[in-house]
Amino acid sequence: MSWRLILSGAASTWWTLFACIAAGAVAWISIRLLKCERQLVSPGVYRTLLVIRCLLLGLLLLLMLQPILTNRPHRSENGRLILLADASMSMQTVDQHASAEERLRWAQTLGMLGDTASGESPDELPASAGAAQAGRSRTPSPRIDALVQEAGSKVAGMTRLEIIRQLLFSPQRSLMDQAEQAWICDLRLFAEQQKTVTRAEVQSSAGLDRPDLNPARTDLLESLRQITAEPDADRIRGIIVLSDGQQTESGDPRNEAARLSALGIPVYAIPIGSARPPTDLSVISINAPESVFLNDTAAVTAVIGTGGFQGQTISVELLKDGVITDQQDVVPTTTTTELSFSVPAATAGNHEYTIQVSGQQQEIRSDNNLRAFTLQVIDSSARVMLVEGDARWEFRYLKNLLERDEQVQSSSILLHQPWLKILNEPGYETKLPPAELFREELARTDILFLGDIAQNDVEDSAIAMIEDAVSSDGLTVIIMPGRDSLPWQWTNNELLAMLPVHSPRRMIAEQFQRSLPEQDPTEFQMLVSPVGADFPMLQNFFGPLQFGHREPLDGPQWIATGTPKSGSVTWASAALRSAPDEQYPMIVHQDYGFGQIIWMGMDSTWRWRKRAGDSMHYQFWGQFVRWAARNRAASGNDDVRLSLSRSVVSRGDSVTATVRWNRRLQPRLSQTRVELLLIPEQPLDSEPAATGTRSVRLQPSSEHPEKFTAELTALTAGTWNVVLQTDSAPLQVPDIRTQLIIRDEPSAELARIACDRDFLKELSVSSGGQMVEMWDAADLLSSLKPDTVSAELLTEWTLWDHWSVLVLFSVLLTAEWVIRRTSGLP
Repeated sequence: MSWRLILSGAASTWWTLFACIAAGAVAWISIRLLKCERQLVSPGVYRTLLVIRCLLLGLLLLLMLQPILTNRPHRSENGRLILLADASMSMQTVDQHASAEERLRWAQTLGMLGDTASGESPDELPASAGAAQAGRSRTPSPRIDALVQEAGSKVAGMTRLEIIRQLLFSPQRSLMDQAEQAWICDLRLFAEQQKTVTRAEVQSSAGLDRPDLNPARTDLLESLRQITAEPDADRIRGIIVLSDGQQTESGDPRNEAARLSALGIPVYAIPIGSARPPTDLSVISINAPESVFLNDTAAVTAVIGTGGFQGQTISVELLKDGVITDQQDVVPTTTTTELSFSVPAATAGNHEYTIQVSGQQQEIRSDNNLRAFTLQVIDSSARVMLVEGDARWEFRYLKNLLERDEQVQSSSILLHQPWLKILNEPGYETKLPPAELFREELARTDILFLGDIAQNDVEDSAIAMIEDAVSSDGLTVIIMPGRDSLPWQWTNNELLAMLPVHSPRRMIAEQFQRSLPEQDPTEFQMLVSPVGADFPMLQNFFGPLQFGHREPLDGPQWIATGTPKSGSVTWASAALRSAPDEQYPMIVHQDYGFGQIIWMGMDSTWRWRKRAGDSMHYQFWGQFVRWAARNRAASGNDDVRLSLSRSVVSRGDSVTATVRWNRRLQPRLSQTRVELLLIPEQPLDSEPAATGTRSVRLQPSSEHPEKFTAELTALTAGTWNVVLQTDSAPLQVPDIRTQLIIRDEPSAELARIACDRDFLKELSVSSGGQMVEMWDAADLLSSLKPDTVSAELLTEWTLWDHWSVLVLFSVLLTAEWVIRRTSGLP
């Protein structure tokens, strides 16, 4: 324990000097007064008044210096242990496929078999049961058969979540009681969210049903990040995770484990669920474009879970509006199989498709055998213009790709190109069209690619035309910086204003991490942000994979990065694999008037053709072009545009609605109420009354007052009309509306129901912990040492405003006044 008196006012030299001068002035006045009073009172009264006034003077000076009394008591306590239990939808699975050995071990661990040690130890019983089930035991054992039957009947029908509750609170072997004897325990449930709960909540069946955690998804990695970001995380000495290891959200367990290891917080994983793979067919995921042009042929890829059906013929069907349009028979050799379908877009509009797997009798569950998707067919095409300085590889492959796309009308301008003068003129245009012609071209163009062009090759008036086409006409500009000119040598204010980043810089991976001889050069890893993951051209190509059915794409060896401007959004970042936490913005988006600017800080997407041919490269840019072309066709007029971040989403996902006004109308917007009416057009039959018309108010952006946004959430499945309305007469808008489709598709929790021990083992071992089976959980707690945590609790008391100081000051003044009055002094 340590006591200290701190004069906080003394930190200011001027205030201290003022306090001393004031105290000196009061002391001088008091001394002159006492000299006069000394002749009128007795020596005892004089000395008493002198003492009281000295005390008052000292107290006054002390208060002016603002004293603070502090105390730091030292105390030691046991470290914290977090028990993190999985409450997601997959934990409602009953492991009917568990072996006899597993069921016997579960029943033993949960204390359901009583005393089973006679004649054979409890540890030997499961092995004997397993040998008997496999036919390796020649001698029949009625006792083992009886135990297996008893164990099977007691754990039959128990969900994984019920097993967790029994493991934590069973009267015979309570894991929670054992942990609380040596640790300060914190019990939490998690799914997509995580929350601290009490013993009573977990012991109650209703307490395990937590819709506030969003059980349709699981994000264990985010739960661990939230726990370790709490103020008292330094007291955590370990985290025990009880889960089936299903992680539905994207994330890399290696990165999270490395961070936990650096913090000294090991993870101990207890897998809940059978180690045997379940016999189950499921549609794990569908990779389909959100929108295509009329007469396109959409490439749709489906990943089918085929656990337990290897070597058998499985039938997969593609249905359109309930009618089978394609069927494929496949004989799987692994637990997952990838199939591709070609879907012709012959009719404009929204079309509902379903991919389903024919059910089998031996399946554990059949509610995950199908998954739907919506394909928007747009009766339009895209016009694209490429302007490049030199013929980089990115320009060559991108130009060829666009020219082969029948739904894209492209033109290319190559400002500097080799010309052997065999022909009369170069193969491409070498300069921009004349001013009026260029303005007309921009008015018809949906997407403009600006490559590594030099400032002296383009007139300032051309940049002004581009800026006007973006802000007024809704043009999309994709800036693809090079190593030489753009934007490094540019001083044009209009172009610099359009950039989504400021302080741009080049970064070469080799400068940070040298590659060894005879190895590929070091490259950056592509990491998609949560915002970027909502866009179809990004969500299927970058970032960690949930199911590992595709090799990651090659990253760039150099990038162009910068600091995102206010109002811009980072879609993807780059990071070295050796330092994943140091991320550099690489793909940045910014709304600019009615249009948008995209900073594409790499020029190596052509390298994705390695080992994959043209498919990945074509899918990325094909979806990118079709998505960007939608911006030009957004609902609206010359005064206002209404757009949605996505027009087809799954139930539970949020959608960002954006309304952008013409900048000349900005002075009228400050007092205008802008709102959206959400009108159900085709609600599901199962939810008739819950789908009434709703009103959502949009809020203006602080960076761009002409831009209004709102999050559309908690919508039921079906088709919704989104209609724009205002309460201002001068800003009355015509019928401006768009459609939003909400799909009620199966949860990702049901796509794979096997207990993923590999995920749990990688997370726990890499963090410095270990994975143990639940029958060894008691031994794990016994082996862990609850290290004491030395804590200092700082307590402060401000004395200048404390009530006791006021009382003391009042007592001294009253005493001085009473003595003066009783002694006849004025």
